[in-house]
Amino acid sequence: MFLKEQIGELMKHQGQANKSARAQLQGKLSVDVEDVERRRLYKADFALEVPLTYDQRRALDDAAQSRKEPAGRVLARVVDTPDPETGRDIEVLTGWDTLSAHIDNDAYAPWVRISVIDADDEDAVFYAIQHAYEEAKASGYPVTAIEYAEAVQRARQRFAESIPTLTRMATALRIGRPTLANRLALLDKLCPHLIQLTRTGQIPETAAKAIASIPDEKEQIRYAEAYLKNPMPIAALYALMQSGSAAKEGRAAPRGEEIPEPHPGEQVFVATVEKAVGVPVVLAQSGDSEGRLELWLRYESIQELAVITAKLTELMGGAADLHGELVLSPKTVTQLLAATIPE
Repeated sequence: MFLKEQIGELMKHQGQANKSARAQLQGKLSVDVEDVERRRLYKADFALEVPLTYDQRRALDDAAQSRKEPAGRVLARVVDTPDPETGRDIEVLTGWDTLSAHIDNDAYAPWVRISVIDADDEDAVFYAIQHAYEEAKASGYPVTAIEYAEAVQRARQRFAESIPTLTRMATALRIGRPTLANRLALLDKLCPHLIQLTRTGQIPETAAKAIASIPDEKEQIRYAEAYLKNPMPIAALYALMQSGSAAKEGRAAPRGEEIPEPHPGEQVFVATVEKAVGVPVVLAQSGDSEGRLELWLRYESIQELAVITAKLTELMGGAADLHGELVLSPKTVTQLLAATIPE
């Protein structure tokens, strides 16, 4: 009970800190637009790349023709060290596309009206990636976790000294570390072909995260083809992957071995656990003669495992006489042996 109370207080404190941080960031967005010299502006190299469609870009161009300022919010900050190539010192964090459309429409105007905010490196990362991602989603732009992860990778290179760890980067973005690790895993673990399918929306991010758990490229492509030919619930995809029954020609399952639809109650349970622990969760048959259910959770670091364990402890606090098993994969056992047994 004492541990549960400690975890509760810790999560309460974290929630209050995040709420205060969000309020502070929103306050910075209340600044008025101001006229700045165009020759001082340059795009942040770590900013989110928003893949506008042809029609969406045309719409921006049309809007720019009827306005004297960009048709949308443009956030920028003044940097202490100017861009080494151009000497420009106002770094545009969001809204570069709307700014470009405005500049193209009024090519000779030396000034442009934008919002210049005070932002350190961590705040700049938040506005240029997380805030931009949310705005793009709300605007209906086809941005995915692939563009998000690519932007984070660029930000990690740019701010290797001021934001040196993944945990610090997650803090800067104001998201959970497991969420960030899962997005980055798409770039690290998916083969290039599937990255492109995810980027174009042909494979949803949830399915991509599931397929990324398979280390073999050919196997990834097989299950992706199976999913494209017969889209299925993610729980069914995980069950298919666990069974290893995807046919080479891309069928979802061999004849006579249809994957059953998950029970609605199971779907709610999985969604509840995923929301609580912050990582993808799989509820699948154990494969033994009794057909028992197993709950699978994947972690990417000791820190992430600690967070998952703490959140599971809180989630299970109300269960009576709870017991179970902890099963480690062969790879994890090998790593533990190497770390604990002296040479």
